[in-house]
Amino acid sequence: MYRKASDPHHSLVTAMTDNATIIVAVISLTGTLLVVIITVWSNFYSDKRKRLSETEKLVKKYHDPLLFAAQDLQSRLYNITAYNNHLLGWMYSDERRKENLSRYTCFLVGQYLSWTYILRRQTQFLLTRKTAS
Repeated sequence: MYRKASDPHHSLVTAMTDNATIIVAVISLTGTLLVVIITVWSNFYSDKRKRLSETEKLVKKYHDPLLFAAQDLQSRLYNITAYNNHLLGWMYSDERRKENLSRYTCFLVGQYLSWTYILRRQTQFLLTRKTAS
C-alpha cells in the first residue's frame, strides 16, 4: 500500500530523514575538522622535537672541541699579557723559539676561529632547513 505525498505522516518521516542527514553531515564535518587539527598539531610538535634534537646533537658534537680551543687560546693570551717577563722573554728569545711561539699562537687563534666558523656554518644550515620546512 502506497501513501500519497500529501499524507502528513509521509512529510513527518521526510522531515525527520532530512534532519538526520543534516545531523550526520555536521557530525562528520566536526570529526574531519578534529582529525585535521590533531594532525596539524602533531606534525608541528613532531617537527619542533626534531629540530630540538638536531640542535642538541650539534651542541654535543661541537661543544668540547670549541671549549678546548677557547681554553687553549685564552691560556696563551693570558700568558702573553699577564707576565711582563714572559712577554719580554718571548720578544728577546732566539729566533727559533720566537718563531715557534709565534706559530703556536697563530695556530691557537686559527683553531679557535675554525671551530667557530664550523659551528656557525652548521647552525646556518640548521636554520635554513628550519625555514624551508
